Amino acid sequence: MDNRYMKYINEGYYYNVATKSNQTVLNLDTPPVQYVVIDGEHWTNVLVKNEKIPNQGWKIHISTNIKEAQKTLDIVSTLMIENNVSFKYVKSITELMLKDSKYGDRGSSGKFITIYPKDTEQFISLLSLLENNLNHLKPGPYILNDKRWYNSNVFFRYGAFIPRYIYKDGIKVDAIENLHGELIEDKRVPYYYLPDFVEEPIEIKNMDKTLDQVDISSPLDSFNIEESLHFSNGGGVYICKNKNNEKVILKEGRPHTAVDAQGRDAYSRIVNESEILDKLKNSKYPVKKSSAFQAWEHYFIEEEFIEGGDLSQWLVQNYPFNSSVQNESFTRSCINIINQLIEAIQELHRNDVGMGDLQPGNIIITPDEQVRLIDFETASTTNDALTGLMTPGL
Repeated sequence: MDNRYMKYINEGYYYNVATKSNQTVLNLDTPPVQYVVIDGEHWTNVLVKNEKIPNQGWKIHISTNIKEAQKTLDIVSTLMIENNVSFKYVKSITELMLKDSKYGDRGSSGKFITIYPKDTEQFISLLSLLENNLNHLKPGPYILNDKRWYNSNVFFRYGAFIPRYIYKDGIKVDAIENLHGELIEDKRVPYYYLPDFVEEPIEIKNMDKTLDQVDISSPLDSFNIEESLHFSNGGGVYICKNKNNEKVILKEGRPHTAVDAQGRDAYSRIVNESEILDKLKNSKYPVKKSSAFQAWEHYFIEEEFIEGGDLSQWLVQNYPFNSSVQNESFTRSCINIINQLIEAIQELHRNDVGMGDLQPGNIIITPDEQVRLIDFETASTTNDALTGLMTPGL
């Protein structure tokens, strides 16, 4: 193997997300006298003494850029203490990174600080107060099951403050109380959901009207999404029909989330894949890119749809078990696939590209047993920094 590629794969252990610096515990400067501070496994609760938090209502979530987490906490905690409001925050950078990681819970990703207003009037006043004091900071991840207050790191939803539960189809779920005093499901879905008995305050409706006046047409409008293949905090992978009615794959990258060990988010990795596929456009084995574009805050790549299944699926479907005749055919097919893989890697290396995540799920075997490679998000040239997100051992 070329020494450049030995350096590329040995330049440090790439899957170490939780470095020593990431173990940093987040703290308040001075724990307030009028508050009780309760440390948990994930959250640190900062609650006003002798004050009962409402069972439910409009709650506020604050998102943050990882590098500005302590600064964000300092600002928000000061404001909440000045206004005598209870809140909680994620206790450490490690916990926050895991929460915002590629395969973290999409319903809770991005929620760094949770604030419990006493009533709707205080809720509305806190939205503007927080926006004005946080607007100089970098953007944090978009919180999928909240609505964002204008273009800030301030988000909100109506839901439970105090844990209450019901059983739905035998499964324990979070609950809120409707106008009849009945407990119903407090839906924790990865999109903004408003219970049917709750009406948004006029200030939120006015915000929506203001934002609706902005032209939001985009290249995404020319795609008809037929099926989702994969979802993560980083975005989705979809089967679509494009404007020419061709079946294609659309890959999405969300900004400020699914940050890897090198500090690159999902948006940056999709942009990287687009650039790598441009570099490999005349190569035989990599998936072909048709277009790339930004829609709203997300980045998308349109790629060819390759008929077939990945190498893991192929092995399951074709393994002969006890047939000597099938065994000979299987052996010939394996040799053919292995030879193509060797040629594919040599082809990448000739183009000065290292595929960051070469694993069975990213090797497609077509019906006529041709090898194709997909997922170049973490690929790079030998001159680039080693990628921070790979499949361990591969």
